[in-house]
Amino acid sequence: MSFGNAVEKAVDFIVAAQQQGQWEDYDLPVGVSTEWVTGFIGWTLADVGIHWQHSKAENAAHLAAQWLNEHRSYPIGWGYNAHTGPDSDSTACVIALMDTLDYPVNHDDRQFLRNAWRETAGFTTYVEGDGAWSEPHLDILWPALKSAQLDAPEKRWQSLHDRLHANFNSCTGWEGYWWNGPWYCTYHLLMASHWHGEKNRFIVTPEPGPLSVHSYSSAGWIAGSLMLSGHSGAGIELFQQIMTMQRADGSWDSSPDLRVTNPAISIPDDSPQSGQLYADENRLMTTASILQALCSAPTNTALA
Repeated sequence: MSFGNAVEKAVDFIVAAQQQGQWEDYDLPVGVSTEWVTGFIGWTLADVGIHWQHSKAENAAHLAAQWLNEHRSYPIGWGYNAHTGPDSDSTACVIALMDTLDYPVNHDDRQFLRNAWRETAGFTTYVEGDGAWSEPHLDILWPALKSAQLDAPEKRWQSLHDRLHANFNSCTGWEGYWWNGPWYCTYHLLMASHWHGEKNRFIVTPEPGPLSVHSYSSAGWIAGSLMLSGHSGAGIELFQQIMTMQRADGSWDSSPDLRVTNPAISIPDDSPQSGQLYADENRLMTTASILQALCSAPTNTALA
């Protein structure tokens, strides 16, 4: 199967699951996600629409943006769903969707993100509250940095260098807070680095041999990280392997990837005390994650 066919099938699967503009996925103790997953998936489809010149993906992204504007749960910002309160990650994904489609963004929504910025450290997931959930988390840095539109952006990025270098592993990149394994965080931080014109500052080169992969979405993030690190051949090869595992309906099987991290823990590890892991039962976030990572591959290569 060509990459173009895989993208087409994946977009069809995601669009078929859209309900009046929104998507639903995961089932956590706080309920099913609506706002966060709609922002993330919508942003992904907006990028797919541009990268692949895919009108169906772009149209679905517009519907998502309209739903998020018209069905607001909070006067400022967006959250995991209508009951959890607004957070920086969800708000950043929604604003990234709006910005990609050139929709107007309320000043207060962008200011919500700016209030979560901590110099030299990044963005907190929650602006207020006790515990580590209100500490800066690297895995939300890319969408938040892109969407906050901070003043003196280059100076702000430079202020993060010490933290980024101190936590960087040349084989696996960076460990995240909300995700199992390093690859979600690594891909998005490499995207942030490239966005600031620093393609060679951080290069991830996995050790030879089989990679430790928790899920198909992690495999997608690895492939994207390889592409962003200049290992184009290895990245394309891994993407090709991922394509062979696509289901007939256009999706990929999900695995427990998302961690509801124990707020008493600032640096989670693989122990049970770190927090429960959850899978996207509707397979929408896994499929969108692979699509998003595929956008790091050149279209002329991916469509070959």
